Amino acid sequence: MRTSYNRSYIYEDVSIPIVFAWEELIASVLVLVPALFNDILSYSMRNVMLLAGFAMVICLFLRHKDFNLARIGIGYGWLLFAIVVISGRFVGGSELRFAQMAFPIISFISCMATSSTSWLKVMFGCAVVLLSIHLTATLVFYVAPDLYLQTIKTRFFLEDVNAVGYQSGLTAHFSNNGFIMATGFLLTACLALNAKGRVRRWWIALAALFFLGLALTQKRAHLVFGIAAFALLFIVTGKRGKVFRVCAFAIGITTAFVVAIRMIPGVALSFERLTSTLESGDIAEITTGRTFLWEEAIRGWREHPMFGNGWGSYVYVWPGGNTSIYAHNEILQMLHDTGVVGTGLFLCLAIGSFALAVRNLKDMKRSAGTGHTYEMCAACFALSFEFFCLIYSCTTGTLLQQPLVFIPYLMSVGMSTAIRSRISDERSVQHMGTEVRYA
Repeated sequence: MRTSYNRSYIYEDVSIPIVFAWEELIASVLVLVPALFNDILSYSMRNVMLLAGFAMVICLFLRHKDFNLARIGIGYGWLLFAIVVISGRFVGGSELRFAQMAFPIISFISCMATSSTSWLKVMFGCAVVLLSIHLTATLVFYVAPDLYLQTIKTRFFLEDVNAVGYQSGLTAHFSNNGFIMATGFLLTACLALNAKGRVRRWWIALAALFFLGLALTQKRAHLVFGIAAFALLFIVTGKRGKVFRVCAFAIGITTAFVVAIRMIPGVALSFERLTSTLESGDIAEITTGRTFLWEEAIRGWREHPMFGNGWGSYVYVWPGGNTSIYAHNEILQMLHDTGVVGTGLFLCLAIGSFALAVRNLKDMKRSAGTGHTYEMCAACFALSFEFFCLIYSCTTGTLLQQPLVFIPYLMSVGMSTAIRSRISDERSVQHMGTEVRYA
């Protein structure tokens, strides 16, 4: 069975599709796997898969006769930004790593996604399956730590001190696994919010497991910001009894934490790590030494304040000789790399993308009941996920430096532009119908 590419295509329920359009499935796998399994794939494998996905997406979306370049909108801005920063790095003579090559490719794919919303269901199904692999590994390695040492640690991360066990799972660092668990939690929570009947129970159960996996990673920022992103979505989408819903959500999260802390030692360790750093009152301890990284970013920015030192040029050498290529604050890193000009453009694009997600969700709520269930899920996910990425990257993490982060982020922007295109088309059809009726 081939999925229809008609813009009015309606999905009636929220369940993982059994029969996929094979082109969309292959494209989804080729785009998502290099991001979600970046740490265990070879450099050449990541490049081959991403380029193949790029070619598949072009074949998928440029075949549409109704493809309207005017509807790409803010996607043009991200594509232009990607081309500019990559060109600056290339002219500066710096080596192009996988992250630098992936950024413009994913920006282009995000633009192509505007042509249809029919890919959302396949993308969601593929993403849930791939994220669940990480979730399963995290839970299994928690129960059987020796299995981790005998397989993943020995095979992929033998010399990597940051790959410690179930906390890092199938990734090289527990920050990466924390991001994956947070993404899975937000995605399945959005599917649960828009599902009905028995299917909703399955999504709620899976969202709870992703939340457990998130707590086990011991990542404080991911946990706090993940809860904040879902709380924002819960408030925005609540129609009636909003105060009651928010209170019930807060009580439910608190109760779940208390029970998990008492019954699951791994969650208790995460809670102790969170409370101990807050009680210390030491800013350097709370930020895990990130203040030193921020100071280095500011120092480098002052040397070239307007256009920066080149994208991806940030490097901080710790006293022990270890290096960090992330400032753990996207604004400061962008100032260091691209100066005031590049940072201003980035902020305009990030804020504009988030505003588009908010606008889409409001319009989808007004037209509730039309049956566009997966588009509503996409609108919810884009809002919550972009909010999570922005507050995380602008305080303790990074956004545009890691394919693990910017690939799903730019795909969420693609979801927003695709939904906006469909909304515009529906309004055009309604307007034409009104003109015909009164003619």
